[in-house]
Amino acid sequence: MSRRRSNQRLALLLAQSQLGAGELARAVNALGTAQGMRLCYDRTSVAHWLTGSRPRPAVAELVAAALGWPLERVVTVGDIGFDPVDATGPSAREAALRDTADLCRDWTCNEHRPADVVYRASRVPHWDRPVPADRSPVGGRRATVADVQALSDLTAQFAVLAERHGGARVGPALAACFATSVPRLLTAPASAETHRALLVGSARMAHVLATTAEDADHQGSAQRHLTTAFHLAREADDRGTGAIVLRTMSRQALRLGCVRQAADLADAAVDATSAHTPATRAFVLSQRAWAHAAQHHRRPALADLDEAEHRHEQAVDHPGEGPFATYPRPGFEYQRARILDTLGESGPALRALREAAQRRSPQQRRAHAVTLARLARAQWRDGDIEAAGASWHTFLDQYPHLGSTPVHHQFVHLGRLLHQFPRLHQFQPLRERVRGLAAR
Repeated sequence: MSRRRSNQRLALLLAQSQLGAGELARAVNALGTAQGMRLCYDRTSVAHWLTGSRPRPAVAELVAAALGWPLERVVTVGDIGFDPVDATGPSAREAALRDTADLCRDWTCNEHRPADVVYRASRVPHWDRPVPADRSPVGGRRATVADVQALSDLTAQFAVLAERHGGARVGPALAACFATSVPRLLTAPASAETHRALLVGSARMAHVLATTAEDADHQGSAQRHLTTAFHLAREADDRGTGAIVLRTMSRQALRLGCVRQAADLADAAVDATSAHTPATRAFVLSQRAWAHAAQHHRRPALADLDEAEHRHEQAVDHPGEGPFATYPRPGFEYQRARILDTLGESGPALRALREAAQRRSPQQRRAHAVTLARLARAQWRDGDIEAAGASWHTFLDQYPHLGSTPVHHQFVHLGRLLHQFPRLHQFQPLRERVRGLAAR
């Protein structure tokens, strides 16, 4: 009977991280919880990994991410003695596109996250444009400008629908559209100009697909879709779309606690927009400001926020050009509130949230609901109980219409808050509404 070989690479990184076996197990469990996984590993599990056993691929990614935090660098599953999964080489775009199409089919058929697809820390993608792949058309109808326009219109409409109804409700339909349309269009005969426009349109649809997956709490799938979007934008040499994708990658990393990776991605997004439109520049600078704030770098955070505001004032909105051409003022004010709140500036953050909530369009139901919930929490902390109650009531007006995990998390928080303060009789109507909605 053959004996397993001890995992020396995992042992070395565990020692360098100065984590104990129990601490590593708890960190893996916490990362899994953040992505909707119920894990209960302990120090014995880590001992088994050190003696040569292997966790399932999803957990191996979490182990690598957990070790990367104290080491302040990206650790891959190959670094810890497990099989590497990073895609490299000239076929990276094709592999990413196939991966996204497969995940789309899974979502369309099953409407749940694939069991072994989790968010994982990875190296920041380089912008260097690859050598264009040798396109061998598969035959069939030639792609035209009409296909480019249809792809753009579909992307814009799905973005609107996701804001109105939430990613969980809109995502499967968008996934089906992507899986059936994009691979066919990118392999169809087309002029060089049309093919480049199709690459840009496909990148943007992949980006919207990623945001719907993230909103449905499919964090691993969202990351894979963003990777596909980046590859497509890079092949098209569209730095504006690429920067927006990197910015969204940074936001997702920050929300999942990968602060160092979020900062690196935000830097890459800003670098990609040095000569781009004021709206895009403001968009990426505001994200880098949040990443600085999360690292407690107050001065650079405020400097980026000031420059982002200056750029935003220079921007001209083009609402007819879809979500990739504008940075609405409510979105900027909401981001300002996140930055200032992270820096401990609760008063200015509350004012920014009020501004964002007042300016949000009713059509932006998802963003409006999240803004209202954060406003209510800030008003509660500030001691303005009556205003908080009014904001929560308006939030509950939006809640039943949305299939959105972040919105649901705010609803759960409200329920816990009301349970903690049962003697606040002025909140009795709010309690009854929450109980009624929860019963449904």
